[in-house]
Amino acid sequence: MKSSANPHSFLGINRNGLTSIVRTRGNRYGHLVLRGGGGRPNYDTVSVRLAENALAQAKLPANIVVDCSHANSLKDHALQALVMADCVHQVKEGNASIVGLMLESNLAAGSQPIPRTSASCATASR
Repeated sequence: MKSSANPHSFLGINRNGLTSIVRTRGNRYGHLVLRGGGGRPNYDTVSVRLAENALAQAKLPANIVVDCSHANSLKDHALQALVMADCVHQVKEGNASIVGLMLESNLAAGSQPIPRTSASCATASR
């Protein structure tokens, strides 16, 4: 968050598709994403407070986005609504640091890998 808040210059591609020096002004809207990890969720009030404290200690704004999927839902898409409800409750109780939620949606439950086709195999081998 500290780095992205500051201006940067780097070698990149401009709008005309040419190699150029790209300059940014920095992104003041940076945020911390809590996805859970280490086999446990981290969207609960204690975890959010610890994140707020860490952001304050680093002199960063308390902007937290909670990922309702991944480890926060124990990789069970059906639990995303419970994670969201808990976060909504925290905001209703006065938490101002939760600035967004991330949800995953799929047309069907579970993983939908992209099937390999002969056309994609030919393209990949070029």
